[in-house]
Amino acid sequence: MRTTLVLALVLLAGATARAQLKKTLHQTFEVPDSTAYLVFGLYAGDTYTIEPWAGNNIMTEAQVSVYSSTQPVFDHLVENGRYGFEAKEGRDTLSLSSTDLKRLAIRAAGMQAFEEVSVRIFIPDSFKKAGDYVYSRPKPEAPEVMVGKAPPVRKKLARESGEVSAELKENLQYAPDTVELEVPLYPPVDTARTDVPVEKKRKKQGQ
Repeated sequence: MRTTLVLALVLLAGATARAQLKKTLHQTFEVPDSTAYLVFGLYAGDTYTIEPWAGNNIMTEAQVSVYSSTQPVFDHLVENGRYGFEAKEGRDTLSLSSTDLKRLAIRAAGMQAFEEVSVRIFIPDSFKKAGDYVYSRPKPEAPEVMVGKAPPVRKKLARESGEVSAELKENLQYAPDTVELEVPLYPPVDTARTDVPVEKKRKKQGQ
């Protein structure tokens, strides 16, 4: 009886240690403004959905389930990037790929484990599907380059042409360059007495 109980406890402990292990992993990647194409290289054994969202970056959400393994083994796989992603930037391309594209089988205590990985990839909604695992967005319009042509003549502003509007002229009071002075004119002053009549002068001379 006691032997049977011990055996049952051992089997129960083994079943608990090898129960289903789950974990949700998130990663984010910045998308440069110069990126016009997104290219995905993903592990073929997983399932993926690529969804647009209002963010400016890429976010991955991996839901991992592992069966018939142990917690230490599962933690080791996660820490070594078995279910992660990495990004590489090109001139106008951003490539996102699985970190481990050749996953080896998982074995724990002589038993093979099984895994299920479901991934959702959120990309900026400015990108549209252009092919299998390829998404693109319109490039920003470059300014027109005029080769062999003179640049267009810019219209001068009023302050550059020296023109003054009539309204401004009315509001301005110009100060004259010279000041006009009115000088009164007076007749010359004679110091000799001219107020004595000529006849009176002659009479005095005859006396």
